[in-house]
This record gives sequence, structure tokens and C-alpha cells, in this order.
Amino acid sequence: MARAIVDARQIRSRYEIIEHTADIGIRVRAKNPEELFALAACAMFDLMVDISKVKPEKKAEVSLKADGFEELLVTWLNELVFRADVTGMFFSRFEVDSVTETSVEGSVMGEPYDAQVHSIGENVKAATYYQLEVSRTDDGWQAKVIFDV
Repeated sequence: MARAIVDARQIRSRYEIIEHTADIGIRVRAKNPEELFALAACAMFDLMVDISKVKPEKKAEVSLKADGFEELLVTWLNELVFRADVTGMFFSRFEVDSVTETSVEGSVMGEPYDAQVHSIGENVKAATYYQLEVSRTDDGWQAKVIFDV
């Protein structure tokens, strides 16, 4: 297992934005599944807020299961959107300890939204299955995810 840690300092050069008619998407490339999940989450929050201004002060553990790898990625991202909505927090540091075909274990760190500090970006409501792509490549892994905004 290869633990991955991704935060605001390295995310901007690690993903592409995919413009879509009414939605927005990302494409990420990673060395392993753990890094792929961490990068996808970090990129998603980077769309939502300037995460360079979000301090990783509070930590939350995340442990999820799903029926397959693609479903697991969508479940992971949607769980983080749900937690942000419920707690009023934005996350800026993503630690993924392990990813299997059907489970992900890790933690996220962030702080509560503060209008004086955080510039709001896209209102990401959910990761979707629309045009979802997750694949192994010659140099690692890649994913394309479209978000409902």
C-alpha cells in the first residue's frame, strides 16, 4: 500500500479543469490509487474554494465501501461534499491510507468556512457518473469526473 498525502501546496499543477455545458469536471493523473483519490478530492475542493487559504486545523476520518472502483471514487467525493455541507467546513489536506477495489480509508483536514478568509468558487453539489472514467495507464492512474454544480 502506498499512502498518499495531497494538499493545497501541490494541487494547482496536478489537475485539469474540464469545461462542460452546465457542469464542471476535472482530470487527474496519479502514481497509484491512493494518490488518485487524494488528488481528485483536493482538486474538487480547489474548484469550490481557494484552498490555499483553508487551514488544515480539524481532522475527520473517512472509511467507505462500494461495489467497484469507479463507484468508490464517486462515493468518496460525494461523502466529502456531504461532510462539507453538514459541518460547514472546507477541506484542504487529504490523506489516503489505502484503496482497494471496494474500499477506501483515509482522513481529511480543514476548517469551518469564514467569509472574511475564504473566496467561494464553484458550488459543487455532487460527483456524477456522467462520462466518468477511471483507468490504469502506463505511468499510473487517471480519472475524469464531472460534477453537478
